[in-house]
Amino acid sequence: MTISQGDKCWVQVHGKKHYGICTGLGFDGQLWFVHNTRVGGVLHTTWKGFAGNRPVYIEQRAQPGQASVVAARALQLVGSQYNLLAFNCEHAANWAANGKAESKQVQQSFVATGIVSAILLAIANQNGTTVDRSGYRRDGNGRFASRRWW
Repeated sequence: MTISQGDKCWVQVHGKKHYGICTGLGFDGQLWFVHNTRVGGVLHTTWKGFAGNRPVYIEQRAQPGQASVVAARALQLVGSQYNLLAFNCEHAANWAANGKAESKQVQQSFVATGIVSAILLAIANQNGTTVDRSGYRRDGNGRFASRRWW
């Protein structure tokens, strides 16, 4: 499948998807991408700058007649600052492609964190007890219940 202007693409980096928008062919004959990086913020770079030697996958094609609109929205972001939770590479690519700055990876991380927190809270409050600052379990009257909660 050939990558075209306006396509929302990704590469696998450290187990996560790194997203970018293809802006089309540059004067050098190479495909160029807009992507958001921790170090440089939103950049406009060549295929090599976006993916290195990794394979590039298409997640979403631009709607018919919208490729230049998607590319233009992506280019408007160049120079914006990276923020892991509020404006990462997925936020930027989704805003350019769909008009919504959202990140499923961040949402999934919050859900996973919430589940782990709930489990730890349930363990800590086992049998109506609480855990003091030193990690000792106390009953409802504040009396020592057990050595450590873990």
